Amino acid sequence: MLTLFANIEQGYVVFNQGNEFYVKTEVSGEITFSSTDAASSIQWALDNVSGSGINAGEVFIEPGKYYLYHGIIVGSNLWLHGSGPETELVISGQIMEGIAIQDASMSKISDLTLVNIENELNSTGILLERSISCKVINTSISGFKTGIRNAGESAMTLIDGNRIINNDRGINIQNGGGVIARWLPIVVANNEVDGSDVGISCGALCVNIVDNKVINSSHRAIQATHNSILINGNYIDKVGGDFAIFGDGAEFNCTNNVIKNSKGGGIRTRKRWGTISNNQIINSGTKENPAIGILVVSDDSNEGPAESKVIFNNTIYNDNGIPLQYGIKEDGFTNIIAENKVGKVSEDIVSSIGKGTISHNNSSTK
Repeated sequence: MLTLFANIEQGYVVFNQGNEFYVKTEVSGEITFSSTDAASSIQWALDNVSGSGINAGEVFIEPGKYYLYHGIIVGSNLWLHGSGPETELVISGQIMEGIAIQDASMSKISDLTLVNIENELNSTGILLERSISCKVINTSISGFKTGIRNAGESAMTLIDGNRIINNDRGINIQNGGGVIARWLPIVVANNEVDGSDVGISCGALCVNIVDNKVINSSHRAIQATHNSILINGNYIDKVGGDFAIFGDGAEFNCTNNVIKNSKGGGIRTRKRWGTISNNQIINSGTKENPAIGILVVSDDSNEGPAESKVIFNNTIYNDNGIPLQYGIKEDGFTNIIAENKVGKVSEDIVSSIGKGTISHNNSSTK
């Protein structure tokens, strides 16, 4: 922030007039930079504003349409924001990342719209890389290979309230943290992800995926391939692949989710530990391929069987006239399957062949 003679700290405002993109101080309105290239003006503002302590250096982009022919990099302790749908950043060059938070801490991007109109590269709308305690909030992102990507062991990331539409992969948490920081949670919450191959993909430890709406996923709605994952309170509708939620790590906790209209099954999990409880799984499978509501499955790897899981109080049924194959199917070790309610099936409401597994008080709702 700029410090003036009156000790007023000012951020920068980026705005457009004609073919020129200006930067002015937030309070006094002094013009400090201009360019015919929108990305250059935004980058100049980010490079020349500064923040200290809890006060982030602030760059505000006024309403308008800004064509970007190269990417924008956000450093530490900065806040880049706009007016929501009225501030539209259009990616029109061959850009790998529209906006990147790199090697930074305590930075935030919010209230912006990013649209990719021509880039055929493996592009990302917003990238967080080698950064800690950063936030992406209330953005709208469409047309990219990946909407938001957390990479380079970025930790303590918050991705909250974003609208991710028609990207190949909506939100991709690739990894997180490093030796110590990877145990610090990443939170993906209150986002709407529509029209992706995989809605939310997670390959990091300690990620909380909560209260998101994931619809129209051609393959999977949520895919988690690492340990210590919480998937809670999400609404999922219209999934075209094998399972709506695919868990492939230990300590997999999947609770209070609503899953509707999956052409495959509802939830699939393997490895050890975790809870699958209080989920509603409705209208899974097709006439040609009847579904399994919840599959707890071992494999032939050396990572051990699916064991010590609790599958409790889930409601699994179809109301479209298509029976499920199984409500719950399990072949692991010492799991507990109890108090689940299952609708009409062609085989069994619960099929359990795991050694030491307890199946108790599961009931049919047909």
